[in-house]
Amino acid sequence: MNDFNGVNPNGEQDANARVFKVVNGRVSPVKVSIRNGSLASQAVGPPLSNFEMSCTNRRFANIGEKLLGDGVIPLGKQKVFTQDSVLGALVHPSGKGLRDSYSTLIQQAFRSQFWGSPQLVTIDNDQFTLMEANFSLFFGLAVQLYEATLISDQAPLDRFLAGKSSALTAQQKLGKQVFEGQARCDQCHGGTLLASAKNGGSRVDRFFNIAVRPNSEDAGDALDPGKGLFKVSILRNIELTGPYFHNGGQATLRQVVDFYNRGGDFPSKFTDSAIRPLGLNDDQKDALVAFLLAATDERVRFEKAPFDHPQLFVPDGHPGDEFGVTDNGNGEAMTTLREIPAVGAGGLGSPIRTFLNLSPFQP
Repeated sequence: MNDFNGVNPNGEQDANARVFKVVNGRVSPVKVSIRNGSLASQAVGPPLSNFEMSCTNRRFANIGEKLLGDGVIPLGKQKVFTQDSVLGALVHPSGKGLRDSYSTLIQQAFRSQFWGSPQLVTIDNDQFTLMEANFSLFFGLAVQLYEATLISDQAPLDRFLAGKSSALTAQQKLGKQVFEGQARCDQCHGGTLLASAKNGGSRVDRFFNIAVRPNSEDAGDALDPGKGLFKVSILRNIELTGPYFHNGGQATLRQVVDFYNRGGDFPSKFTDSAIRPLGLNDDQKDALVAFLLAATDERVRFEKAPFDHPQLFVPDGHPGDEFGVTDNGNGEAMTTLREIPAVGAGGLGSPIRTFLNLSPFQP
């Protein structure tokens, strides 16, 4: 939702969503609606999701209770560089995590009306401190405000739009013409962000069926299921974000262009009318790919500030094969974790690679 209710991803659709605030000396439930808060709304979804972070049957107040507990070190299991552009000055002496607690950070960042009371809050017959009860509010807004600093606006395309004609090659200029002309890409990926989903408008203007898979396999938009509708993605730095589409069905940008050129793979009555054969020749296809490469910001490619980060660990499949996986002892598949090393403000020595190190032009 574009508005953030401070509690969950549902925005104003959840008429009962309330945060807690000190009013006239007493803690009271209050309704909030923070406009342009889609990033915050998105951020509070995964922690309680049973298929993402798997905190099933918990409340955000329970997460707050755990993270605000005594002795908890923020990012305590992750290395943080002292050269980190945001967190460098807060690095814990051990080199892992931060020296300031979540409680301290919240007190520094948010108004005391939302955390500064000894009065306990009752949620579903359990009692929490005011700071614990409002942890979803703090979490969502903190993530949104951080993500808002990750502005990729120093790509060759930006220099071209600022008036430097030489910022794009002749091939990329041809690709821009194809993008805005015969290929009709700008109908869904318009504006400087290359995504109508970020240019306002209704849900109808932001969700489309582009015939990637049969509708019976991919229901699509949760608010309008069964039609295979998916939100338009931003094309900035698209070179680095393969594989492509919501199912990862295309490995290279050239394969994506070929997909659109043939009019999709599984058209249906719900498929947008713009998805139809384009009639592009090979030179036009390659030019279109070249233009998309002009949307890559070199700071992103090398993870330079503000795109640096602490050490991260991400799921990377399960040990086993097509016949079985390793049990973790609880009747669940053991998960392999892959380390993404900490990066400081100066960035990486080697750039981020494309998916499987494939050439973007590979059909």
